[in-house]
Amino acid sequence: MSFSAVGLFAKLVSGPALSISFGRAVFALSALLLLLAAFPRFRAKVDREDLPRLLFVSLLIAGNWGAYFAAIQVAGVAVAVVSLFTYPLLTAILEPYFTKEPHSRFELFAGLAVVGGVALVVPSLKLTDRGTLGVLLGVVSAVCFALRNIYGRPLVARYGSVPLMTWQFLFAAVAFLPFGLSGVGQWTARDLGLMFLLGALLTTLSQVLFLHSLKSVTSSTASLLTSAQPVVTVLLAFLFLGEVPTQRTLLGGAVISASVVAVALRQVRANL
Repeated sequence: MSFSAVGLFAKLVSGPALSISFGRAVFALSALLLLLAAFPRFRAKVDREDLPRLLFVSLLIAGNWGAYFAAIQVAGVAVAVVSLFTYPLLTAILEPYFTKEPHSRFELFAGLAVVGGVALVVPSLKLTDRGTLGVLLGVVSAVCFALRNIYGRPLVARYGSVPLMTWQFLFAAVAFLPFGLSGVGQWTARDLGLMFLLGALLTTLSQVLFLHSLKSVTSSTASLLTSAQPVVTVLLAFLFLGEVPTQRTLLGGAVISASVVAVALRQVRANL
């Protein structure tokens, strides 16, 4: 549920996507620093040899956030979340390259179905079309998220989710600082309250729990377990923002969700 509600804040908070992403990182970082102070057993120190990987993973999460919020502001919540949720199958397709496992033909065919689903959402091939630009930004966000999960998984086992996310949010906040600070001055007291909810509560909860899941399952499986999010997010956008998705967006989302669920069920059966 916390993952699903995140997308609404790109429309609820004033200012550009990078400012919202910057605020999200700052509030999330503050919450995790308090958590580390309250529970000294969490080890925040990172070995020097892991810093390049950690920095790269942090830049990927920054790309994921910035592109996703920009997609929402350009094309609406439904288009953005449907495009973002190509990431479970992107993860399933990309992960074998890093784990040296063979590709599944079924997953590759499902990936082609996802491409078809995305094509249904794209209104035209012109980047001047806001819908097309929104889909492109959503897919960029998906690629960043898939690679973040794949590259970050070895670090989770080594350091744990809370210390690792603390470093990632710190690096993400620094990355957003030159681009997002200017928009912060536009925020009202209401915006600050929403940013606290987005960063300190929803982001901290969803990201730490998701990253913690990578300790026990593959990146692909963890991604597929979140396959219900697009439906919940579109429903929340309808209820709270009054956004009504187009028939093409719903159809494309249905194709993508069905492909993700099919792969998830196949993996569950294989592990029985």
